[in-house]
Amino acid sequence: IVFGLTLALSFIPTAIYSERIVKERWEIDKEYAEFLRDVTELRKSGFTPEKTFETLRYTRRYGAFDPLLDRMVRQIRYGVPMRDVLSSIMSKLHSYYSKIFTFLLTETIDLGGASPQVLDMLANFASSIVSVQENMRARLKPLRYVPYIGSIILIITLVIIIFSVVAIFTRIGPGGIAAGPVGNSLVNLLATSFSFTVVIDSFIMGLIAGKLGEGELSLGFRHAVVLTLLIVVVYALSPFIAHALFGSMSMPSSSLPY
Repeated sequence: IVFGLTLALSFIPTAIYSERIVKERWEIDKEYAEFLRDVTELRKSGFTPEKTFETLRYTRRYGAFDPLLDRMVRQIRYGVPMRDVLSSIMSKLHSYYSKIFTFLLTETIDLGGASPQVLDMLANFASSIVSVQENMRARLKPLRYVPYIGSIILIITLVIIIFSVVAIFTRIGPGGIAAGPVGNSLVNLLATSFSFTVVIDSFIMGLIAGKLGEGELSLGFRHAVVLTLLIVVVYALSPFIAHALFGSMSMPSSSLPY
């Protein structure tokens, strides 16, 4: 139990940070596509690329993309070339797709003259990428629950195995093997080794849940923490589970290794 709690609590900050970064990245991808669409519409109206950026900065809101747009507008006012302006936000982008959008936008403005037709193609491309990603995540969502089912089956199997062995030991010999120090040591060793394995397996299953269900391994830390805490709770309640399964054959809760 102590090992499981320590493992879960130590990864809570990682889970929170990972979730914040991933959601911010998804939001930037989505808002970037909207930004490109608005840039295209303003270019069709005759605005220069620099003017489109400044106009959109004060007329539209793009959520997590706003700080990046602010950074670009400030540099544009200082007379920095558009290629350098767009290159400066590359290091701030955590998304591979947003970096691709930025690269294509840079080439479109620098080499293609920011033609409305080319910008329209880029905006359509960005929108299609974001749409595909959202549809994929929606389809993968049900898969996140598969590791939860596996972990629950694993811990229930552990409880059954341990208490089955204990029930057998307590029936061997006149006083029962488990009644002596050797029997207690054997039971403690068996329960501890199995519990360590189950906790580690559940943590790994949580990482798999993030990858399977949301397409991001980093989001698996959240599931890993939840699964590990779930295993700890079930293990703490294992005497009651064993009593329900085996009745009088189960060992007293005081002899469990906590």
